[in-house]
Amino acid sequence: MPISLIHNVEVTIEPNVNLHGANLSRADLSWANLSGANLHEANLHGVNLSGADLSRIQNYVDLGIDNRGYHFRAIAFAHGWQITAGCRNFTIDKAIAHWTTADNKDALARIAILQAHPIVYKLSGSLTASKMMKRQARISSLPME
Repeated sequence: MPISLIHNVEVTIEPNVNLHGANLSRADLSWANLSGANLHEANLHGVNLSGADLSRIQNYVDLGIDNRGYHFRAIAFAHGWQITAGCRNFTIDKAIAHWTTADNKDALARIAILQAHPIVYKLSGSLTASKMMKRQARISSLPME
């Protein structure tokens, strides 16, 4: 059963907590210790994670903040990865389609980082050694600005 947090209530989150399916929407988790937490299928829409300890976090990839101030996050779900940024919430394929149409190279670069991230392939099981070497070669050949 999903967990819902009550707004304006202070909670203590212990390291390695299982927040699988938790509704953390708009929660203020600034400076929370989420080290080792499992965020599989967690709703992180609008959550404040500034200063939070996200080391060893499971099923979550922080993709940074763009120049507009949108925080890009990836959360693992049973159907695959969901990318959230601002009011957007996409699968990887839909994120690529949306940001390609919008010609948002910054967002597309963040998705490429996610796709290259080892945890994505650990969970999806879709990376073979040859694919890894080809991807590394392709990334290495990109011009640096």
